[in-house]
Amino acid sequence: MDRITIIGETSMALSIGLALKSANLPNTEIVGSSGDKRVLSTAKDLDAYDKIFTRLGDAIDESKLIVIDIPFSDMRDMLEALGPVVDEGCIITDTSFSKVQVMKWAADILPETVHFVGGHPLMNKPLPSLADANAEIFKGINYCLMPSPSASEDAVKTLANLLEILKAKPLFMDPKEHDSYTSAMEVLPLVLSSAMMSAVSKGESWREMYKLAGSKFSEYSLLAAEDPIDSEAYCLANAEGIIYWLDQMITELYSYRNMIKNEDDELVTSFVQSWENRKKWEIGQVIPSPESTLPTSGETMAAAFLGDRLLRRFRQISDNDKTDSWKYIKR
Repeated sequence: MDRITIIGETSMALSIGLALKSANLPNTEIVGSSGDKRVLSTAKDLDAYDKIFTRLGDAIDESKLIVIDIPFSDMRDMLEALGPVVDEGCIITDTSFSKVQVMKWAADILPETVHFVGGHPLMNKPLPSLADANAEIFKGINYCLMPSPSASEDAVKTLANLLEILKAKPLFMDPKEHDSYTSAMEVLPLVLSSAMMSAVSKGESWREMYKLAGSKFSEYSLLAAEDPIDSEAYCLANAEGIIYWLDQMITELYSYRNMIKNEDDELVTSFVQSWENRKKWEIGQVIPSPESTLPTSGETMAAAFLGDRLLRRFRQISDNDKTDSWKYIKR
């Protein structure tokens, strides 16, 4: 019997387990492991895994595929723990937001007989608690895959098949390109949320002002509640990238500051542009520039590993419903 082992500490790990179990894979055992007793207790309540092990060695014994879903700050230690004991030919993947550093650790630590394929699911919405895990959260999302140079074609196809089971869409990317983009999409919001929290809470007025904090403040400050150790690790993993996007943000903020100060007519134009760009993203109508006709690096990598036929199965590009619903119309 084949074994898939999920080493996880979040609702994402439990959701992967639930999705794999619901697929009723023949001759396949879904095993879960965690150092967090709360996770194991919730996994048991949800029936997320076929078997649960507290000892890592027991969980990965004879495992064909290992999925690691742990904080980025713990990734190196986990790879060092797996390296000496993982079975030859095993496929290992992760869910970390930072790929360049993880791929380097995997290359330095794991045996050459192990196939590492970096992964990063781009979740559309957070799961507030472990109990919110469910098998459908991956449906339709982009799931980044970055095979290491030593990963075999069969290993990459195995991960592609895994995503098909999860109902996710594989997005093949270069690790450096991926990390540059996630600096803007994931780390920048985290830093801005923390900076806003610091700005409003440092002054004496905070003692009274906090009473007026409502849903908007709660929503925007939520990322400031992330584990500070993880937040630091996110920033330092790709410092150059986040510094670049912080510089862009500072420029934009200063522009808005001046427009507000000068009561500039361009202020409403800037708000409209932001509203429309947000709406385009929300409804999936962010259109690539027309002059870009060459395949992206991700498409090239996908074709190389999966072949054009399988790539076409996963590529879900449609020209239907190309409406102007993203345009702002004053009510």
